[in-house]
Amino acid sequence: MSWRKQTISGAKRACVRKREASLHIQLVERSARGVTLTEAGARLYEHACCDIEALRVGRPADGTLVTRHLTTFRHVLVAAPSLLDRLGMPASAAQLKTYPRALWAANASSVIHLAVEDEHVVLDPILSSNDYAHLRRCAEAGEAVTELPEFLARPAINAGRLQEVLAHAALPEMALHLMFLQHRHPSSIVRAYLDFCSELVGEIFPHNDDRSS
Repeated sequence: MSWRKQTISGAKRACVRKREASLHIQLVERSARGVTLTEAGARLYEHACCDIEALRVGRPADGTLVTRHLTTFRHVLVAAPSLLDRLGMPASAAQLKTYPRALWAANASSVIHLAVEDEHVVLDPILSSNDYAHLRRCAEAGEAVTELPEFLARPAINAGRLQEVLAHAALPEMALHLMFLQHRHPSSIVRAYLDFCSELVGEIFPHNDDRSS
């Protein structure tokens, strides 16, 4: 949550109210336009930022931080029905080299290594971005095949704006971890933030029950 006024979803509002009840403090000011942090909420945010390293995908590499495994998930390959009507459905990962590709990358010069079950291909995308929302928009516009976290792709798939590509072939599982500084007696604010992250992940990934502390 940032300092500026925002709107938040019903699920997040419920999490915030639960956390306010557990801490016995008001964290946000609510209005018809959205929410803003109270002074106590701003202190919690600053304190949490000092103690919480990040939500990270992949294998943690920093041994100085406590790591809480939250969940595992997969990405899916997707494209707009209009693009697949025009070019056909690829039968293998190797055939993706003949399709326009928009893929996630840290920088524009990155080469993408894509593993799909027993296939491993190196792809040079026509568009690379570190913004999954932008990649989803490109795919929905029929501009390219892309790879998205399943929870981001599912609403568009259900609505018919996107279609899974190589749906029979599962992409590798990815792990999501919460990393934070170790304390013998963590503050109630830090514990509340950790619990908040765990609950929020549980709402985003409702079918995964492998979270652990």
